[in-house]
Amino acid sequence: MTLILGVIGAIILAIAWIPETVQIIRERESKLNPKFAVVYFVGTLLLFLYAISIVDIVFSFVNGFILIQSCICLYYEFVVERRAKKKRKVR
Repeated sequence: MTLILGVIGAIILAIAWIPETVQIIRERESKLNPKFAVVYFVGTLLLFLYAISIVDIVFSFVNGFILIQSCICLYYEFVVERRAKKKRKVR
């Protein structure tokens, strides 16, 4: 029973990031606090590595999925937005 609760909770967390990630991609900018994004990425990466180390396929998959979404957010925060800011300064 506790495994089912954990799986449902992890899936809900993964799904919760989908609208935010889609919005970031569409608008080509992240409205997340950069510090939050970095801390969240590091935490998710550690959880992903832990899930792999204990050979938990379900949590490895869910944390991997969240990690990918977190990477997308960081990419738009630190690469795409910075490029856009540089272009605005040049003009």
